[in-house]
This record gives sequence, C-alpha cells and structure tokens, in this order.
Amino acid sequence: MLFGNVYKIENIGSFDFGHVAYAVIMTILIFAAAVFFSGFITKDGPTRGSLVQGIFRSNYTLIGIPLAESLFGAEGTAAAAVLSAFVIPVFNVLAVAELLSFSGNGKRPTAKKILFDIAKNPLIQGVAAGFLALLIREFFVSAEISFRLYDIAPVEKVIGYISAMATPLSLIVLGADFEFSAISSLKKEIVFGTAARCLFVPLAGVGTAFLLFRGTFDGAQFAAITALFTAPVAVSSIPMAQEMGGNTTL
Repeated sequence: MLFGNVYKIENIGSFDFGHVAYAVIMTILIFAAAVFFSGFITKDGPTRGSLVQGIFRSNYTLIGIPLAESLFGAEGTAAAAVLSAFVIPVFNVLAVAELLSFSGNGKRPTAKKILFDIAKNPLIQGVAAGFLALLIREFFVSAEISFRLYDIAPVEKVIGYISAMATPLSLIVLGADFEFSAISSLKKEIVFGTAARCLFVPLAGVGTAFLLFRGTFDGAQFAAITALFTAPVAVSSIPMAQEMGGNTTL
C-alpha cells in the first residue's frame, strides 16, 4: 500500500517542501512532548515505550489517506500521499529508537542496532521501494521513454489487490487482538494516551497549522494535515511493540 501511494505521486517536482517540513517538524515536537510527559504517567520502560508510540504515531496509511480523500477528493489523496512518503519513515525511525531505548532489557541500544532495525522495517522498505520506482520513472520521463511499471498489468493488479486488502484486514486483526481484561490494570495509561491522541495532538497539529499557515496551505494540504494528526494510533504499533520489547497489551 505504501509503495503504491508513493509511486502514484505525479512527479517529484510537485512536492511542497514547506508543507512537508511542517508535518515532519510538528511530528517530532509531538514525539518529544510524548516522551517528556509519559515519564510522569509510568516509570516502566516497556509501558512508556508503547504509550509514547500510541500518542505520536498515527494510522496515516490505513485511515489517514482515505480520510484525506473523503475531505478533499483526489487532491487531498495526492497531498496526503506526498506527506506519507516523508512522515511514515519519520514515524518508524522514532518508534524504533524509543522502543529500543525503553525496552527494559538493561542494555542501551547502539546506533548500529537502531539503524539495522530501521532498515529492516517493512514500512520503511515499502516507502523506499516506492521512491526508487518513482526515481526510475522520472528518469524514463526525462529520457522520453514511454514505459511505466504499471504498464505491466499483472503487477498493477497485484499491488492494487494487496493495497485494497490492507485496511480491512489490519482492522479485523486489531479487533481480534483486543483484550478487555487488561483495561483495569492499564487504566491510567489508556486514559492519558487516548486523551493525548484524540485531543492534544489534533489541537497541536491542526490548530498550529490553522493559526500560522491558513494563508499558505490550500484545502488539499489542510485535508492531509488533518488526516495526519487526527487519525488514531497506527495498527502497526502492535507488531513493532512485540518485536522490540514494548508493552504489547497496552
């Protein structure tokens, strides 16, 4: 799905780097705030790692981009796809770094370990592969070569089928994995994390954009920003927490 989103970007020249920079910088600021304030809620490393991930990391691919489309049609989708190419790697780099740091195994992760885990992250690989295909397509355009990857019909269909399956399958698996019995023991973390994700993050991300850039960003870009900062926590947070020693139940 990520590969398809990146490859569908019309051309690299269509990037509004001011819009991208705002999304990336605000994401990093929200991450920093989540790391700071989560320390007042819990001192348990794995629980703190999952709490931070639940606050700053949105389900942009599965829910955010379809939300941007519903808000502003094809233009909203295009703006959201551009943001996804940059924000998804940032989400994953930050998540890997903080989960390893708070894993509670008594060892500080080395830079090599963090970089290796980032490189083998499938979401980052999907974006990277999309960028590589996009660069090859740009080369073909400049060289006046008419061939495109999606001219191979089976490839386009397979990517399309798997992309369409991603959202419903992920949500079904998420529901199957839910443990109601854990709510009482994690009440404080759930309330704080949900309030931060549903109230603070949208107010900070969308509110700041409206106050500072309402004369700069257009409707499609605001749809992408709104989708980025109002989507719920990423489904992929669960397997990442499982793999890197976070509190999977939370």
